[in-house]
Amino acid sequence: MRKSHKFFKSIIIFAILFFSQNGFASPQMPDYIIYKGDTIPIYNLILEKYFQKTELEDKGSLFGLKFREGASLNCWRGYQAIYMIENDSLFLKNIIDCGERNIDQLASSKRIIEIFGNKENNGKVFIDWFSGDFTIPNGNY
Repeated sequence: MRKSHKFFKSIIIFAILFFSQNGFASPQMPDYIIYKGDTIPIYNLILEKYFQKTELEDKGSLFGLKFREGASLNCWRGYQAIYMIENDSLFLKNIIDCGERNIDQLASSKRIIEIFGNKENNGKVFIDWFSGDFTIPNGNY
């Protein structure tokens, strides 16, 4: 009896490990970049790089946006960032709730000021912590 219980337990563990290897993760909601009048989804986490560089921790909530309570699995960050390219420079324009359709400019501005303080200028923050390439899908830009 004991051997069959052990054998059954081994099969269950094997099945869990086997099927978890073939599982699918939810794709994350993209950030957006405004370039030449187009709003383009990007999957580079530029703002996350700032948080890593400055070692800011969110402890389950990032500027009031909670991603552990009722959030969908496709937005584990709890926010989306909107960037813009202006005069060959990259700026952070908004930080919004995941999937927010109508941007709450006041809430976005409050989040930006909370993170960047006096670095905010004319409703945007110059991005000086990121250098490198990022991919813009679908199009010739």
